[in-house]
Amino acid sequence: MDLGTTVTLRFDDDNDVVTYQIVGKQEADLAKQKVSFDSPLGRAIMHQPAATTVTVQAPQSSYQVTIIEISLGEK
Repeated sequence: MDLGTTVTLRFDDDNDVVTYQIVGKQEADLAKQKVSFDSPLGRAIMHQPAATTVTVQAPQSSYQVTIIEISLGEK
């Protein structure tokens, strides 16, 4: 998974499913489902394959997400 990739994630704590595009720092905007590759979430999922569960180390806690689908470009 690289910049410009679209990824669908399941947040394992509440089973919420969200689709994000991986972008650079200046393009990041969670309201538009654009997450920076350098954010805690971005760092955890970069270069991981679909069907992988990763732990995100956020500043105040950690949580797990499962990568459901990866596709190139915007959805």
